[in-house]
Amino acid sequence: MCVWCKPRGRERIANGIVCVCGTLPLDPTAQGFNRSTTSTPNVKQQQQHQEEGVPTKTPLFVAPLKDIAVVSGQPARFECIVACDATPSIRWTKDEAPIEEGYKFVPEYRNGVCRLSLPVAYEGDAGRYCCLAENHLGYAATCAELTVANADWRANQ
Repeated sequence: MCVWCKPRGRERIANGIVCVCGTLPLDPTAQGFNRSTTSTPNVKQQQQHQEEGVPTKTPLFVAPLKDIAVVSGQPARFECIVACDATPSIRWTKDEAPIEEGYKFVPEYRNGVCRLSLPVAYEGDAGRYCCLAENHLGYAATCAELTVANADWRANQ
């Protein structure tokens, strides 16, 4: 399947194939219009790499993190979706510091869905959270803000 992209440099996804749009001749009579070139491995090589669990492309977040706001003492959960042809290494950070799994932070990864749950969020948990997906070809990151309002805020509303 082919996906045509307008020359704006945006990425499009179709059937799991990521196309990085570039400037293409839009005139079908242009020289070389029917030719195609690729720098990615052919289908047979990709299938072999996938069978061996070797990634053939860098991770890509198809659904990024979103900013969330909660009241102190309530749970908070970040969620994003990463596309990758093999399971990437997933890391979470808060204000650029690594997050360790434990009772306070519960990271999960299943079938491309990355989650970070805070069973109980407090004002000190507010900050910038990032999810990083990495393989040997590269990495992708998505970030969002957690805002935690004081429990007294609810009483004043």
